[in-house]
Amino acid sequence: MSEYELLDLACESKAFESKEAADRTITATLSALGASVSPGNRRDIAKYLPEHYAANIREAEGEATTPLDLEAFLDRVQTEADIEHPKPKVRVVLASLIEVVGEDVISDVRDQLPPEYGTLFEPATVEPGRSFVDVVAEKGEFDDETAESAARETLAVLGHRLSEGEALDITPYLRGEASSWLSVRATHNAEAFSPEEFIERIAARADVSEDRAREYAGAVADALVETVPEAEREHAAAQLPDQYASVIALDG
Repeated sequence: MSEYELLDLACESKAFESKEAADRTITATLSALGASVSPGNRRDIAKYLPEHYAANIREAEGEATTPLDLEAFLDRVQTEADIEHPKPKVRVVLASLIEVVGEDVISDVRDQLPPEYGTLFEPATVEPGRSFVDVVAEKGEFDDETAESAARETLAVLGHRLSEGEALDITPYLRGEASSWLSVRATHNAEAFSPEEFIERIAARADVSEDRAREYAGAVADALVETVPEAEREHAAAQLPDQYASVIALDG
């Protein structure tokens, strides 16, 4: 196996600000995983990895009898990798790891871990290298240019309707340039405007009719449902009045 195969797979997601950050996150994730599973599982994973990464999981201290709880696992990765918002990044690493070592190996690993780890091993179902705009194009049956406009303008308006924290929770899952389009507020406060104004703002930004803006919002909502995990979407949806479900349903 190429030393950089796992790293390249992780970087395809665009979840990391640099290749160095991806490398640190892979190293920290493998170390934390090694501390939570049996020596046999460590060896099963390590044999598929280059020595650069295999040592991190194979040389985990002690023999695990009680896996780290999920919060401790994420805290450890955050500290060792020196990253913010570790959960979406760990998801990317584990999704890439599954591609490298195979489902059977990971299934044995998951059997040793608490059920709460399921949120890490079941990421959004978007293939590596497929951007958020690609998903919007599929959902809305748009050409590439239209999909990019729909994604860019809808996310920009949505970002102003969400608090900074909720916007930051979503952006790591928006592959490609879309992560920069979700406007992040300078404060923790979201703007308050109606669903009607939400559509009006999209229409004005994209220079389209309000009916077309509704199609844009619907396609983006469907793409968010596919790409963003349920917990993060539910947190964002909780900030929106019930009436927003008719224009951008984030709860699937």
